[in-house]
Amino acid sequence: MGALQDLFRRHGPGYLARFGQTMPGHQKKEIKARIELARGFDVPPPMPIELPKPQPLRCSHCGAKLRYRCTILPYAALRQRFAALIAHTVELSIRQALNAGP
Repeated sequence: MGALQDLFRRHGPGYLARFGQTMPGHQKKEIKARIELARGFDVPPPMPIELPKPQPLRCSHCGAKLRYRCTILPYAALRQRFAALIAHTVELSIRQALNAGP
């Protein structure tokens, strides 16, 4: 890695001065970054970020706190729940049709 750093340290600025006008922007940024790395620089530690405490999600209609449930089920359990839901829906549809009368 030392030879590559030395190459950018010695020839990087001249290369940018000579070919920088015809070079795409992203390549120019990368060469500038490599020159800085080759010369060495101090990186200050990042400033601490204070995040606000998350507020619980609330229902837009009644304002009640929402609860999360795990809805990922194994395939067999999912099939059973869908079958029960379909059977219940069909049963309700038949009852409504019978109760509606002629």
